[in-house]
Amino acid sequence: MGKWTILLTLDGLLALLEVDTNNVKYITTGGHMIAHDGVFNANGDGVIYGVKEQGIWKIKEYQLDNQKTVDLFSDFRAARQVKDKVFLLNENYELSVFDHNSKTIKALPYSLPSAENTNWYADNRYIYFSDFDGRDAHFNVLDHNGERISEKTFNASSISASFDIDERRNKAILKSWPYSEAEILLVDAAALSSVNPKH
Repeated sequence: MGKWTILLTLDGLLALLEVDTNNVKYITTGGHMIAHDGVFNANGDGVIYGVKEQGIWKIKEYQLDNQKTVDLFSDFRAARQVKDKVFLLNENYELSVFDHNSKTIKALPYSLPSAENTNWYADNRYIYFSDFDGRDAHFNVLDHNGERISEKTFNASSISASFDIDERRNKAILKSWPYSEAEILLVDAAALSSVNPKH
């Protein structure tokens, strides 16, 4: 793969775009339901994503170096990998964590929203996710045990529930639309992860 690679969803399939050459490489094929939730793994040398095969959700990894796909987990639809853990989301959007050291999967006491326009991320400290209740957009931070540490609330007519995390993983990038043109806002993730009242 090229030095700069972008993960895309094209026509319901996951693909990698090499920025240097504009080459597009599809890493999934038709015939499977894709969770549209593919992410690069913790080392950046593979893509982790969920597919539904014969009625069962599976987490797969596409390895960039040898272009092979391997099965990682069954009964989960999405995953986020960090240093020594993999956070897993099942079909009911319930969170679990796989520990590489103990080789065990433990259910966490939290479920994530099922709305299509919400995102979730994990780093070596926290799990971040957004939620939309029909009026407000909520941005939440959980610790690795699934306990909520913080929540910030914005009026959804101004702030989208969809968000991204910057490359250094210390800022949440939010999209606002107070007028006809959207703009990007940066919110410090450290502030999100501190104990704050709703506002």
